[in-house]
Amino acid sequence: MPTTWTTVTDPIGDTGAFDSRMIFGDFDGDGDIDILYQNGNTAGNGIGYLRNDGGTFTNFASANSVGTPFASVDFSGRQLSPAFFFVFDFDGDGDADILDRTSNSTTFFQNNGGSFTRVSDPAPDTGSFDQRMTWGDWDGDGDLDALYQNGSTAGAGIGFLRNDGGLSFTNFTNAAAAGTPFTGVDFTGLQITTSTFAIDIDDDGDMDILDRGTTQVLYRNDGGSFTRTADPMGDIGAFDARMIIGDFDSDGDTDAIYQNGNVAGTGFGYFRNDGGTFTNFTSLAGTPFAGLDLTGQQLTTWTAVDIDGDGDVDIVDRDQAAGGLVLLRQNGAPPTLASASPSDNSTGVSTSANITLTFSESVTKGNGNYLYRGDGVLIETISIGSAQVTGSGTTWTIDPSVTLAGLTNYYILMDQETFADAEGAVFAGISNSTTLNFTTQSTNTAPTFTNLNGDTAVHTENAPVRLDVGGNATVADAEQANFNGGTLTVTITANGVSAQDVLGVANIGNGAGQIGVSGSAILYQGVQIGTFTGGSAGTALTITLDGDATPAATQALVRALTYNNVSDAPSAASRTVTVVLTDGAGATSATQTVTVGVTAVNDAHTGGVSITGTESENGVLTAVSTMVDPDGIGTLHYQWQRDTGGGFVNVGADQSTYTLGDADVGGVVRVVIYYTDAGGTVESGTSSATAAISALNDPHTGGVSITGTATENQTLTAASTLADADGLGTLHYDWQRDTGSGFVSIGAADQATYTLGDADVGGVVRVVVSYTDGQGFAESATSAGTAAIGNVNDAHTGGASITGTFAEDEVLTAVS
Repeated sequence: MPTTWTTVTDPIGDTGAFDSRMIFGDFDGDGDIDILYQNGNTAGNGIGYLRNDGGTFTNFASANSVGTPFASVDFSGRQLSPAFFFVFDFDGDGDADILDRTSNSTTFFQNNGGSFTRVSDPAPDTGSFDQRMTWGDWDGDGDLDALYQNGSTAGAGIGFLRNDGGLSFTNFTNAAAAGTPFTGVDFTGLQITTSTFAIDIDDDGDMDILDRGTTQVLYRNDGGSFTRTADPMGDIGAFDARMIIGDFDSDGDTDAIYQNGNVAGTGFGYFRNDGGTFTNFTSLAGTPFAGLDLTGQQLTTWTAVDIDGDGDVDIVDRDQAAGGLVLLRQNGAPPTLASASPSDNSTGVSTSANITLTFSESVTKGNGNYLYRGDGVLIETISIGSAQVTGSGTTWTIDPSVTLAGLTNYYILMDQETFADAEGAVFAGISNSTTLNFTTQSTNTAPTFTNLNGDTAVHTENAPVRLDVGGNATVADAEQANFNGGTLTVTITANGVSAQDVLGVANIGNGAGQIGVSGSAILYQGVQIGTFTGGSAGTALTITLDGDATPAATQALVRALTYNNVSDAPSAASRTVTVVLTDGAGATSATQTVTVGVTAVNDAHTGGVSITGTESENGVLTAVSTMVDPDGIGTLHYQWQRDTGGGFVNVGADQSTYTLGDADVGGVVRVVIYYTDAGGTVESGTSSATAAISALNDPHTGGVSITGTATENQTLTAASTLADADGLGTLHYDWQRDTGSGFVSIGAADQATYTLGDADVGGVVRVVVSYTDGQGFAESATSAGTAAIGNVNDAHTGGASITGTFAEDEVLTAVS
């Protein structure tokens, strides 16, 4: 996406007279550009401070007032001129210092972590015109050196101040002498003034020197050795030095905007850098500045600086004339460094730490190098294209191949095109020692344990157990006052069951010597010493320690480490638990091993057993279990039991249903359900007994028939084939006769035989057999009727006689 620029109101605002009297730098160490300015031109007066609060500025009219980095600083005798004041990390401690090279009155404002002190200028006197110098890492050793001029005669008095670190300089009064990066260089015609620019003009990762004065030459730096060549930009007409440089199109190389002439608002042109070759636009049409209204502008009061902190360079105009106070803002935002680990100004960094960079947007690798420097000494140069640089998207990791020294300040430099976003906008790189610097921890020995390795703890279900069985483990470290950034890691390495095992910390309290737990925070005597993650679901317990984790606090923590098993049916296999402590300085303790035995405890089941169904003969009863066992329920078994007066006895099969029979009538029934839980314990539940089982009549089987001859005077016999599951009882017989009007009881004896008589002749006879069964139910069966009863002549008895007088006329009477 093409870069565009917009003219907006200057966010800095009016600072009184001489608005251009200001210098820029991150003076409070918060990552954005602040301003030290002077209102007026009286030495030592009107020195103010503009604190950048993320794009808005807070104005301290007195820079040395309370609340500024310059509180109580003595500014007497100072005239704040951008040509005399140089801002860079002079002492290599990772923050921006200020060097004032006012002739015959040089001084140094040293920044110590965001607080300035005025001290003597550590740079040697360079003769007259002390301000005639340009700064850059000319010898490639990671700190800034100076090419200076003693005097004002062109080409004469050119010297070299080599920065040896630690505020120590070696002065070469002849910069072209042996032992300097400029050995043999021809400086004819050079005047070191504001027309001399430090610029990586050929995009090779080292700083060149461009002279836009009368000579118009380039002193090209080839890895710490300079050669004089022609100026690749060329002549622009009058006032060749009227230019400012910066990456104005966000493509990763340094361009220039210039003014040909000194008539306000006219003559503006643009040099576009295309990898060391420049295209000259004599007007701003077709450049990123196209369309800007520069009416009344004079380039001499412009400063190129990322004033809004969005990662690209802007231009601040501090001209009070017709152009006014404006900001030329570069639109869009190239990728910026959102965060880093280690972070800027961090301390106690591991000597084996990788550098993780997190960008404001997804980027890919570009070109150039990553430079690792310690106390100004080049430690390693890493090509961005190498396998030591890995990552994707917004996060990239640099893996140095060297182990760092202890208690050393390191800083990171990165070439401008090392990363780029999808639209080709490049990361501006890091060109100073203040943006990303850190101090390593002291070189140290590993922390040590005693009285922990080899301990054997026994965990009984439902009771967490301390890993330090004797409560006497000790932790020591010969060098570290605390374990800030270290970790205490507890891991189950053998026989772990992820769903059961929990590693933790006992919440003892906040009293003297006690460990407490609040959420994910670990406290010692009520003060947080770290936070924890993991410990369950098969993950290690990792406790990240902070600056309050002293050896004493960490020792108390080790003694409070616990193992617990959350299962009600835990695996009985002994666990192997290891404990490892890293001290935050790159050293790791020997692994401590603890064995934890696991003892299960039977957990009584809950719920119970009940019976549903009809409580009568032939009814089906069903056993219902609501039993729950924390140890796990095995296969259920059923034992049905009956009590008919002599106590419960076992009946039925091992199944959940039972069909009531005759034997159960009048008794009560219950069921016992038993199982073996996952812990091997046999457990059971017994239902309540039913009500007395009621009888249900079982119909008899078989029937009744009559044998014998169906003839008068013959004997009939009732034949019964009756059977009754309830029991037959005594049989009773009712003989019945039907002579045409239906069966009526003959009234014969209650017996199995009947002798046919005259009354039966012509009728039919049947028999009804009745009984009361064993359950008290009256039952009967009726035979089929006989054939019609046949008649048999019965011989008469008695005789005939005559009564009367046997004489004439007498009447005789026959008597039968």
